[in-house]
Amino acid sequence: ISITINEPIATFSYSRSTVVFTRGTSITDMIPTLAGGYVVTWEISPSLPAGLSSSNGIIFGTPGVNLTETVYTVWANNTGGSVSTIINITINEPIATFSYSPSTVVFTRGVSITDMTPTLGGGYVSTWEISPVLPSGISLSNGVISGTPMVNLSQTTYIIWANNTGGSVSTTINITINEPLATFSYSPSSIIFMSGVSITEMDPIVGGGFVATWFISPDLPAGLSFSNGVISGTPTVNMTQTTYTIWANNTGGSASTTINITINEPL
Repeated sequence: ISITINEPIATFSYSRSTVVFTRGTSITDMIPTLAGGYVVTWEISPSLPAGLSSSNGIIFGTPGVNLTETVYTVWANNTGGSVSTIINITINEPIATFSYSPSTVVFTRGVSITDMTPTLGGGYVSTWEISPVLPSGISLSNGVISGTPMVNLSQTTYIIWANNTGGSVSTTINITINEPLATFSYSPSSIIFMSGVSITEMDPIVGGGFVATWFISPDLPAGLSFSNGVISGTPTVNMTQTTYTIWANNTGGSASTTINITINEPL
């Protein structure tokens, strides 16, 4: 007579059949819970991704690649037969880290900005987002903010996200866009008026940015007025030569020039 006595078929399971790992981070060993007969050999299909290994049913290691959710079949074999179970493995990119230095910037309308390039760490960034939308003329590409702003902007806080399969991380930056500094002059800059005689208006020659406000010091003599940079009127008093300082102001700053006014008595 021929007698064969086989090992009882094994039974096994993993406490978590669906797992998510992170590339470059050592995993917690996946150890099967065993019952039934002794397992002689183990098999897994398809092959585990780079960095992960299987030995005696235990899956361990440090994944070296990313992996979308993949189904693996694990077999436990002995003379009694084979039994299998499935596990689902996903390997995500490490979450990114990034920052901008400086994080608060002031630009000038019409002037090309120095690129704002983030300092990166952690995982590779798949996509970038920013909110609210950047002002006209500047844009975000691969985390870099660049361009030439075409509009003025009071200080505004922007949130930037760096996204990958590991998740999203965000930081904030503050952007202000000022008007270009004005430039202006008067021609002539030294002038003699006559008391009681209407003057030819003194109009500034303006360049650069738009002027928001004008200021003159000291106060003009009686009969003369100052509005939007223009000096006009009819002087009613005499005055020896006096130097006046005029300022043209906007969000970009203040520009100034001087003029000299003399008011003589009529002949």
